[in-house]
Amino acid sequence: MDDSKFIEKAGNKLLVRDALSGAVIQSFDSGSGVAYGPFYLMPLGSSQPYIAGAQGGIRLITRDFRHGKAIWLPQDPDRSYPRADGEDYRVDVDMMGEWVAWTMEMDSRGNNKAAIKRLADPLWVDPTYISYPGNFAQWTDSGNLLFCTGDGLAIVDKSGNEVRRVHIGEGTVSEEASWRRWGHR
Repeated sequence: MDDSKFIEKAGNKLLVRDALSGAVIQSFDSGSGVAYGPFYLMPLGSSQPYIAGAQGGIRLITRDFRHGKAIWLPQDPDRSYPRADGEDYRVDVDMMGEWVAWTMEMDSRGNNKAAIKRLADPLWVDPTYISYPGNFAQWTDSGNLLFCTGDGLAIVDKSGNEVRRVHIGEGTVSEEASWRRWGHR
């Protein structure tokens, strides 16, 4: 949440805990319309503090963890494709607070694409899809997208063109390797 608090999902509750003591500061019952995380921080000055993959779509999340403005929603969150997978993949907003990107599940066979959309666009505007062999991780400071490729990292522009690719030895690269600017607040 910030340097002094963190959010914990515990059964059907969201708990806000003090980072030093672990004491519960606030508790929210998820049965009362509270959104399910993971929650990603919005840039400073944004109208809502969080964004998340919620109900198969992408939504801003209010300070009390309720669904805010819908950015993109599937036709049927329980059965249709494409749909946002906010639980398994990152959702991120660029540094200027203008663009959102996320991993979109295109079908039940595990075909994914990165979806990008302007936050100011109305709900009915479809995102732009980027096909790239890897998983979207985050926006770079230069307004490009960072992908984890399994054996490294790649920077891709909004048109889907590879700007740079780095191979990192043996094994796989996790999305967790991409902690960034919002994580240190």
